[in-house]
Amino acid sequence: MGMTGGDYVYVGIELYNSNVWGVFDWKRNDSHSKEAKEAFRSLLVLSIDMGVTDETVNFWRRAVEESQKKYNYTMENPGKIDPVVTHFYDAIVLYANMVKSMTRKGQSFLNGVEFASFVGGYTFFSPVNGNVSFNNDSDRVFNFKMLSLNTDTGKFDTLLGFQGAINMSRSAVSVLGKIDWLGANHLPPNMPRCGFKGQDPVCVAERSAWRAGTLVAAIGVPVAAICLSALAVFICVRKYLKHHSDPFWWRILSFEMDFPADKLGGMSSKSLNKSILSSKNSQKTLEESKIKANKGVNDDESDTASVVSEVISGTAFYQGNAVSLRILPEPQRRVPPSLPKEAALVRSVLHTNVQKFLGVSVSDAGICEYIVGEPCQKGSLHDLLLNSTMALDWEFKHSLIKDIANGMTYLHGSTVVSHGFLDDNNCVIDGRFVLKVAGFGLPSLRDSSDLLPVVPNQSVERDYHSLLWRAPELLRRVMPPNGTQKGDVYSFAIVLQQIILRSDAYQQRAATQRRKSDNLGPKEVIFEVRKGMTPPLRPPVPMSACSKGLHLLMENCWEEDPLTRPTFFKIRTMAGKVIGKSGDNIVDYLIRQMENHAAELEHEVDKQMKQFMYERQRSADLLSVMLPKTVAEALTKGVTIMPETYEHTTVYFGDVAGFSEAIAQTTSPFGIVDILNGLYSVCDHVITQFDVFKVETVQDAYLIVSGLPVRNGARHIEEVSCMALALRRDVGTMKLDAAPGVTFKLRVGINSGSCVASVIGSKMPRYCLFGDTVNTASRMESHGEAGKIHLSDSAYQLLKDLPEYILVPRGVVNIKGKGPMETYWLIGKAG
Repeated sequence: MGMTGGDYVYVGIELYNSNVWGVFDWKRNDSHSKEAKEAFRSLLVLSIDMGVTDETVNFWRRAVEESQKKYNYTMENPGKIDPVVTHFYDAIVLYANMVKSMTRKGQSFLNGVEFASFVGGYTFFSPVNGNVSFNNDSDRVFNFKMLSLNTDTGKFDTLLGFQGAINMSRSAVSVLGKIDWLGANHLPPNMPRCGFKGQDPVCVAERSAWRAGTLVAAIGVPVAAICLSALAVFICVRKYLKHHSDPFWWRILSFEMDFPADKLGGMSSKSLNKSILSSKNSQKTLEESKIKANKGVNDDESDTASVVSEVISGTAFYQGNAVSLRILPEPQRRVPPSLPKEAALVRSVLHTNVQKFLGVSVSDAGICEYIVGEPCQKGSLHDLLLNSTMALDWEFKHSLIKDIANGMTYLHGSTVVSHGFLDDNNCVIDGRFVLKVAGFGLPSLRDSSDLLPVVPNQSVERDYHSLLWRAPELLRRVMPPNGTQKGDVYSFAIVLQQIILRSDAYQQRAATQRRKSDNLGPKEVIFEVRKGMTPPLRPPVPMSACSKGLHLLMENCWEEDPLTRPTFFKIRTMAGKVIGKSGDNIVDYLIRQMENHAAELEHEVDKQMKQFMYERQRSADLLSVMLPKTVAEALTKGVTIMPETYEHTTVYFGDVAGFSEAIAQTTSPFGIVDILNGLYSVCDHVITQFDVFKVETVQDAYLIVSGLPVRNGARHIEEVSCMALALRRDVGTMKLDAAPGVTFKLRVGINSGSCVASVIGSKMPRYCLFGDTVNTASRMESHGEAGKIHLSDSAYQLLKDLPEYILVPRGVVNIKGKGPMETYWLIGKAG
């Protein structure tokens, strides 16, 4: 309308923000927000100045809390003060004050005339809004403010403030901001440029020139649009006619098919073609082997069938899209004249539960190799039923049954009319676990011998296993190229038996309730079905295997008389009543299955993690026994332990006198083990009470050190000395059942000094000590006496400053490898 360019200023009244009265806001989160923001620059808004104080905020907070606490009511916007609530509170306070004031003056507050006249010019104090006044007309005096849009913040800012008063002549106006006039820096003129009616002569002339240009555009634009639309329609129609007039639309040349190596185990397109051709011979060989072993239905039938299922289908890529392949049966043949018409018929069949036909792959020699259809990544129903890792509960089975019924109902109502070869391999499953009926139509590509009836003593053996789904009446006469609708119903019943029992045709998983068909091979079953006995031979399905209604539906579908079998339209209705809504949403079912599987995996992972942590702790405990705790923790973290020199250490060497005598008294290896266990138990119990580390034990000999790998200052000599005295005491009083009468005495050598420590080995790491300090301690032990603790001079020098230890000089002793050395005896410790 051209009224937001700055020529006009609009004044709106918004006493306060309220969804009831409307909100002046340019934001609507749509494509016109930018234009609305620009238009709002011409708007001035008059509002009440609430004058929010601390009392107002506290009142509102209490009102929100009380409404929730006492009345269980939650404010829509608890963070924003609602003036209706505060003013309603003021009204209650006003009434109370009026009653009080009028009562004091002897006036009746019940008289409406007196009450109305009394409120004129009345003023009272509100705990929320402070002083509240009324003018002579009994109207409340408010403070007002004028707002204008701030284009930088997108919010309305205060421009003018109007201070209310009982006498309006005393009202004060204060300027609080600057107006951003749209299109200029001053007030708009009192009269628009073209007048209020747009009749100014200047504008009339301009409008005439504009109308001429508009007329040209109004005619030219629609004409151009019509021409472009006609061109687009022409191109689409031409493309459609070209596609449908191409007599070879169905032909897909082999070299147009792509077989990625990463999808097919490294096989190229050429090698896969050879593999597919050779697989036909493999299929024929398998069929012949099945025919020769007709009596093995319950033994190896399922394994053989699964191999056949693998060689009759595959996956490839055509024009960048995944497709499924179905190998055509032998003998290979060139393109028959009727194939284009048959292919057009099959292509017209489009349904969610029917596999879409894309074409026929033809080799360079003009041989039809396989049928190309939409991808079905999960394979056939046969593969699914025999996949033991795939859980199939009744909701999943119901979904499969409904999909077959829907697909066959549509197929019987289409131009194809009937299937003829419905079985578990012609029911394929896509990536969303939707079952699709496949393998119908194209009779010219089938082997005509498959349509012949079965007769005894045939000169040519047949694949009787594939005939297990064929209706009895079609086993007795030549079957039409596309079968019959009643024959499809019989085939559906056999597939239904497979889904219920999750087995092959005419098989049952359980060993109970066996019938005659359980011991027959495919050939014998076919001829028994062909005879039409009373009762007729049918797959054994226990009543307990499924619901009563589903079992009855299956029996109705495999009736001997084809006229009594229901149509697929009726089957779909009956299945809907029997099954109900179960299986309608297979996606939700799969999500639940995945959630359950994830929960099971999580439980298993948690269980394995607990076992891992337990074994890890056991390993850590074992490692801490073999190595010092700090060294074991470092190795666990992958830290390499480098050799390190420790300046202040004390080394203990000790063995047990009497150990050899005890061993001599024991004739059994188990007795030796008992002696060692008894000795180690006593010694280890004492060692754990001191700041020492047991480096090594060899039979009755112990190597112990203090001061490494954790340095303990000068305490190392005292820790080893106290430990040696405790060991001497406990070993001296030790009595073993395996060596009665033997007295044990400890012989100990102690030396102090520096030594080097390091971890040796990776698979079986050992903490070893090196240096002359270790050798001297060993010499102190070997040159000592049973029941005594032999100290070197370096150990004595550290221990003599501790008066509680009793030390006695031994004198100069000629030590092997060391020469004369002054040594000492540690007798005991005072107290």
